[in-house]
Amino acid sequence: MSDDDRKLRFVGDHAESLASGRMIGPGEYLTAGDLGPDDKWLQDEGRFIDATEPSASERKQAEHDQLVAQAKTLDIAGRTRMSDAELRSAIADAEKGD
Repeated sequence: MSDDDRKLRFVGDHAESLASGRMIGPGEYLTAGDLGPDDKWLQDEGRFIDATEPSASERKQAEHDQLVAQAKTLDIAGRTRMSDAELRSAIADAEKGD
């Protein structure tokens, strides 16, 4: 893989405009080749990390894990056996005080 194909993740705390005019926000991915010479300061300040973009299944698992953690915080019984839709509903009910 060439250096230009290297995957990067933007870890700045607010959106930035790249020299190309593209806006990039926290958590977005791009390839090193998408950065122009005028964007070097962003790299120098550590606003990018090398990171491969997660697959759809990895994103789904991360979302599920976050829902289970939130349900645990709210002490929702049976949370480990619930689907994502059930978790969302139980979390909403718990936050309403039902």
